[in-house]
Amino acid sequence: MNKEKLRKLMLKKRSELTKSVKDTYDAYIYKEVIKYIKRYNSIGIFVSFNSEINTRNIIQYCFDHEIKVSVPKIISNKMIFVTINSWSDLKPGIWGILEPYSDKECLDIDLCITPLLAFNSKLNRLGYGGGYYDNYFSSNNVFKLGIAYGFQYQDFDIFEKFDIKLDEIIKTI
Repeated sequence: MNKEKLRKLMLKKRSELTKSVKDTYDAYIYKEVIKYIKRYNSIGIFVSFNSEINTRNIIQYCFDHEIKVSVPKIISNKMIFVTINSWSDLKPGIWGILEPYSDKECLDIDLCITPLLAFNSKLNRLGYGGGYYDNYFSSNNVFKLGIAYGFQYQDFDIFEKFDIKLDEIIKTI
């Protein structure tokens, strides 16, 4: 299966999750991610969109516990992370995904919680196809933590030389 077919399949499977199953899976991911957050000083995390794993509760945890949190912003086809202190620091950006008003890049992220559509046993991730995270990882030394539903595990080997592996993946059953 090629990348595009696999992306479509995973998006379809994610969108077919019932609310109760998704909520249960998301709660599990939340508990596991919080264990990681406590080990780091500054995290980068995507703001969940559509059927993605809910990261808003993780971001709120960071606000409530005064943990530095930065979220992605696309500027001139490049992804940077910008520190936010509250939800009011965000506005709809590219594709309607919430992103910061500010353009001031955060340069001290130690943990990056990373979205994915599929992953394999070698910690390779299949993203949405823009290359934003791979480009970011190629020039930033961060711990790369993927979060996924168990069904997103796929036995595939369709990677390019510029694809960067994750350090670890938290997944549901």
